[in-house]
Amino acid sequence: MYVRAEKPTRFVNRNDIDIHSNKKLRFGLTAISLAVAIILAAIANFFIPITTFYDVAGVGQLVFALVIVVAEMVVYYVLHEYLHSVISKKYTGKRSRIVMEKSFSYSVIKGYYSVNSYLYICFFPIVILGIVLLVLSIVLPEKLFWYVFFVQIINIAGATGDCYVAIRLLKVKKELVVEDNGLVVTYWTK
Repeated sequence: MYVRAEKPTRFVNRNDIDIHSNKKLRFGLTAISLAVAIILAAIANFFIPITTFYDVAGVGQLVFALVIVVAEMVVYYVLHEYLHSVISKKYTGKRSRIVMEKSFSYSVIKGYYSVNSYLYICFFPIVILGIVLLVLSIVLPEKLFWYVFFVQIINIAGATGDCYVAIRLLKVKKELVVEDNGLVVTYWTK
């Protein structure tokens, strides 16, 4: 594992992965994320019909159910970013800085990492929260399944950008160092 306060000088070729500035890439990843969400919902609906979620007595109860799901998603995002911060502290001794934007949040993970360390920090919250949500969706009563599974859909479909970055980094056949400022992932090769 490899964490340094500054970029090692033996890595000189800089490459950026900037999903937010590349509108075509961002649109493509958003479309893939939406497709993943629809596929997950369709598969789950086959086992537990979505009507168990909205089969409520009146509009008031449906609105209440939707408010609960939105609140769960807010809690999910806070926990997700917090887990980034916790695992970042393990590697660097410093917590990552959490930034809240208009429609999304992200962690600024200070430091330079090997690919394995970076991917561990990147995917740790997705895997941990995914396991917790999976267990909850299995053990909770069927009537509550969709309350949990909507958050699981966000967890999995929301990882599309992370998966894209991981694939790009793993395709590099050289030794590299990774830095992530929250919006742009930069990597250096020899």
